[in-house]
Amino acid sequence: MMPPKPVDYAMVTVKLGKPQLADLKQAFAEIRSALALSKPDIDESYGAIPMGKNDEYVVLIEENLAQKMKDSKHPNIIGVFANPKMEPFSPPAGGKKGGPHWSGPCF
Repeated sequence: MMPPKPVDYAMVTVKLGKPQLADLKQAFAEIRSALALSKPDIDESYGAIPMGKNDEYVVLIEENLAQKMKDSKHPNIIGVFANPKMEPFSPPAGGKKGGPHWSGPCF
């Protein structure tokens, strides 16, 4: 049996339409409800991060779905942004001094 394919998420700025909530779990639940999304379409482990103005948050939404929501001009979606995977440019340099990944001092 193959493991499930990882979900690619886009960062999405969402406007909730009321002052930011102190309880971010409650804010996430309200955003999820306003957007009619459930797991895995919205990343529950990332949650809702307060952003900018008093009623804006950043959440991670499955990238194809996020683009469709933006294209359909969903009233709660302000913007969709890339969320690229962070990968090294090259293999770690192997040096003895500071362990297997030590490549020298940073200046």
